[in-house]
Amino acid sequence: METNKAIVCRFTEQIDNGQLDEAFKLLTPDYAWHGPIGELDREGFKEFVSAVLLAFPDFTNTIEDQISEGNRVATRTTIRGIHRAVFRGVAPTYKQVTVSEITIDRFSSRKMSERWVIFDTMG
Repeated sequence: METNKAIVCRFTEQIDNGQLDEAFKLLTPDYAWHGPIGELDREGFKEFVSAVLLAFPDFTNTIEDQISEGNRVATRTTIRGIHRAVFRGVAPTYKQVTVSEITIDRFSSRKMSERWVIFDTMG
């Protein structure tokens, strides 16, 4: 049986590879995302991820650290990609973007059910 940390790693790898359908099989139907851009349900989160992958086609999410306790996993990542299409109203800059992020995922029935996100919006 996969650990919760391994599930977060697999989810991250599938997103990086553009395998959204496979990645989203790891989420519960009532999945909730809480972050700097607001509150998103499962479909809203999928639309957001799709927009990120369109704007940053070389998107990578490197896991730097992970801590797991009970039904939660905290992960520190570094996100990189070149801004190649409009994203949230910003025209492409064709520059490398690097963002530090910390997420906390809550699990239910061996699936990710909720995520809290903090990322470096000032950097």
